[in-house]
Amino acid sequence: MTLAQKVAQLFMVPVNGGDLAREVHDWQVGGLILFGDDVGAPDQWRSFIAGAQRLSRLPLLIATDEEGGDTASISPAVVPPLLAPHQYGLIGSTQRVYQDAMATGRGLRALGITMDLAPVVDVLDNPDSPIGDRSFGADPALVARLGVAAIRGYQDAGIAATAKHFLGLGSVAADAHRALPLVERTRAQLEAVEMVPIRAAVATGVEALMVTHSVIPALDPTGTPASLSPRIMSYIRHQLGFKGLIITDSLAMGGLTVWVKTNEEASVRAIAAGADMALLATVASVVRRAMDDVQHAVITHRIAMATIDNAVRHVLQLKVTLGLLHS
Repeated sequence: MTLAQKVAQLFMVPVNGGDLAREVHDWQVGGLILFGDDVGAPDQWRSFIAGAQRLSRLPLLIATDEEGGDTASISPAVVPPLLAPHQYGLIGSTQRVYQDAMATGRGLRALGITMDLAPVVDVLDNPDSPIGDRSFGADPALVARLGVAAIRGYQDAGIAATAKHFLGLGSVAADAHRALPLVERTRAQLEAVEMVPIRAAVATGVEALMVTHSVIPALDPTGTPASLSPRIMSYIRHQLGFKGLIITDSLAMGGLTVWVKTNEEASVRAIAAGADMALLATVASVVRRAMDDVQHAVITHRIAMATIDNAVRHVLQLKVTLGLLHS
């Protein structure tokens, strides 16, 4: 693979008005994230995704946000709907979560979707957190049990599950879409609360982990947001022992601009830090510049070639695991 092809594999981007020939065929991005207004009826979803895969020289990861409740990208007329996570928390049944996640996962896979950016495993420790009903609840052990059940349900259906968010959004009132959350926890507090479901997700073999834009001084005293932090990426790999795909929360979220002014620079810093995929939900022109900037960062030795190669291996390995690519 050329450097340009390797870098493109590290980006997951939106459809951007349906200009698939440019993003998929010409740029060779690694994945697409689909939202509910991108496509209509079930047959349209299948046709659209199959068309995107035909355009791509390497199979695409096709992702969506299907968490349940109000956070659902696809109409319940297209795939079996999920309850809101907090409702599952009230029910408390791992079997119900597993069965529902598997049913939804099968529905997604039938459309050609191969990755769900779910489940949310944030512990709702702060009732003012914007995570709200997206969390299974305030009990770390319950969140861990239900999160693991969801992961197993999705992955038994042939969908890559994504545990999110690393880390601490359930303990803060700030919304990362508009501000930079500060997680004021000691390492011991993180281990007692936030890390319980994260460790359970890793232990059960979750295929992907989403790192968000929270500042976690206990893990990185420099104050660098987790999504851009080499220390936190190293912690995930070496302390947690996570071997799957690390994907960022969208680098176009407003809260991140407090720390880094452009989406392009955020992409460079995220990949340099050790993220495998940059989720960049923004317009195509910014995506193109971000990919160019990452390439330039490699050429100028700001990003090591080994970092790119490691990330590409994680992307391609997930595609192999999902049966999209032969090893």
